[in-house]
Amino acid sequence: MITRKIDPNWDKDALISNDTFVVKVIDWGRAIDMMHMKGQTFKGSAGTEDFDSPEMIDGRPWNYQADYFGFAATMAVVVTAKYGKLAGGKVGEYSLSCDIKRRNIFRNTIFDIINLLLNIESVHTFSDWSEAIQQFADFWETNFDGSSWREAIAKFNEVCELAATNHN
Repeated sequence: MITRKIDPNWDKDALISNDTFVVKVIDWGRAIDMMHMKGQTFKGSAGTEDFDSPEMIDGRPWNYQADYFGFAATMAVVVTAKYGKLAGGKVGEYSLSCDIKRRNIFRNTIFDIINLLLNIESVHTFSDWSEAIQQFADFWETNFDGSSWREAIAKFNEVCELAATNHN
């Protein structure tokens, strides 16, 4: 479902893990309902260090770019468990400085997607979500075998059940 809401406060604090080994998304912070404000742009910053999108830092107008930045920053936090630092000084050069280990097989794909989402030329052009999804899908099909994946999930579930049993 598309909500057409801007949430410039999408950050690592929106993710928690509970005792049942499930990640839940919480606290999306403030959001702007864009359904009634088609074509509206904004200027200014989020006001939270390390959570301003490149557009906010550059003083350029923005609308959904804050969400793209928030998704990229959250993806970096999920992978590294740390906040990434925005690097670069102009469109085409922006990236998140984050330490994704070389042994992480998703490393290049994640960096590619982060760079795609951070380097949006204007409020009239957007990064293509389907391109990011396709990058993950292509990587998945190339690098994972379905039967091995099912086996790994079964082992993971066994460990979770054992941990849950020992926790009680």
